[in-house]
Amino acid sequence: MDRAIFEDLYVVIVGGGICGLATALALHRKGMKSEVMERSEALRVSGFGAKNKGKRRNRDEEEE
Repeated sequence: MDRAIFEDLYVVIVGGGICGLATALALHRKGMKSEVMERSEALRVSGFGAKNKGKRRNRDEEEE
């Protein structure tokens, strides 16, 4: 697509987690305007990967 088309688009991203912020960055690098909307007032560590330190578990394993 032509970059001129992207310059007129404005994207709203719902969710300021790692995926939302990465999407906003990718759009910015392509020359698109975006706004990230997040309900939380402060940054916090709270994803599945963050809570489990990136380790995968089997369903059968008991929680520690």
